[in-house]
Amino acid sequence: MQGGEGGSSSSSRLKRSLMERERRLNMKNLFAHLCSLLPPKPTKMTVLELVDEAREYVKQKQQRMEQLKQTKVQLENDYGCKVGKSIVITTRDSDSCLEVNLVVSADLKFELSKFLIVLEEEGAQVTSAMYHREGDRFICSIQSQAICSRIGIETSRVRERLEGLIS
Repeated sequence: MQGGEGGSSSSSRLKRSLMERERRLNMKNLFAHLCSLLPPKPTKMTVLELVDEAREYVKQKQQRMEQLKQTKVQLENDYGCKVGKSIVITTRDSDSCLEVNLVVSADLKFELSKFLIVLEEEGAQVTSAMYHREGDRFICSIQSQAICSRIGIETSRVRERLEGLIS
């Protein structure tokens, strides 16, 4: 009977040893993957240094994301942009000129002619309109000037009406 117990004991020890080896190999692979996700470093790092580096990297990325969100809000406030998943409208006016920029997702259907009609109805004469495709979006720039420079163009009203076309 003792021989049977000894064999059972060594086989369970072997199982534990194999399981531990597998766990260590898995951890090594996970740390290697984590290391590949971080910016390259000139020196080899210990596991503790790698974890600290990953924590700092994630913290930096979170701070950068927060900065970008604040920049987006600031741009929306400063330039009157409407930022959505598929379209961005910005308007800038100086003196009697108005520039309207559109960035439109290629899968969104919109009629540029309707944008031009709104501008003309609001007292702007379109002087140029250009667009081009860049990846999965269209970028359009419309330049216009007030038909009557004394009256000018009500930029906020134009922007409101243009946004109404895409709502």
